[in-house]
Amino acid sequence: MNENEQLVQLKKIAGNFEETLKQVTLVALDSPKGGDEKWNQVLQKYQVEPATPSQKETFYSNGVPVIKGALPVELRKVYLSLRQITIKNYRDIFQNIKLSFDAEMYWDDFTTRLQNFIEEELNTYVGKIKQPVGVSNIFANAFSGMNQFSQGLKGSDLNTKRCNSCGSPRSDENQYGECYFCGTPLFETQKVIAKCKICGGVKFLEDQDKPCQFCGN
Repeated sequence: MNENEQLVQLKKIAGNFEETLKQVTLVALDSPKGGDEKWNQVLQKYQVEPATPSQKETFYSNGVPVIKGALPVELRKVYLSLRQITIKNYRDIFQNIKLSFDAEMYWDDFTTRLQNFIEEELNTYVGKIKQPVGVSNIFANAFSGMNQFSQGLKGSDLNTKRCNSCGSPRSDENQYGECYFCGTPLFETQKVIAKCKICGGVKFLEDQDKPCQFCGN
C-alpha cells in the first residue's frame, strides 16, 4: 500500500468516525429525557446495557437538572464503544503495514482526537440538555441544592465536589469514583500517554497495562 493509498484509508476511517459520532449524538439530543426506543436501538447496536428505571431515577436526582436527552452516562459508554470500533477498523487494515511519514503524522493527530473527544463531546452535550436557568429561579435552584446536600455536609470539614464535566455535586460520602450522571472521573489523574514499542500506536491512560489496541502486542 503506497503513501497515497494509506492516507485515503486513514481519512476514510476518521471520516466514518466523525459521521457516526455526529449521528449518535443527534439521536441522544433528540431523545426525551431518559431516552426512547430509538436511543435504545443505539445502545443495543453498541452493546451498551441501558440503565434501569431505578438507576435513572438515582442518576437524575444526583445530576444537574435537564429537560431532554439520553442519559449522559449511557452516551459515554456508546462513545467508548465507538472508539474501540474505530481502533479495530484501523487494525483490520494496518496491523501489518508500516505507515509512511505523512500517514503516521495524520494518524497521530487523529489518535489525539480519539483520546480527547469523549470529555469534549460530553461537556458540550450536557450543556445542550441542561435546564435553562433564568434570574427568577436562580435562588430557587440554589435553595433546592442546599436542601438536597446540606444534611450530608453537616459537621463536615469537606466541601462538595462537583463534576468537572457536567457540574453535578457529590456529598462527602461520594467524593470518589465516577460521576453518577455522566460517568466522568471526579478526580482527574494525570494522563500518561505512552506509545506501543512495536507499532507506535498511542496507549490511552486506561490501557497502559493492556496489549496495544492497534497491533495487539
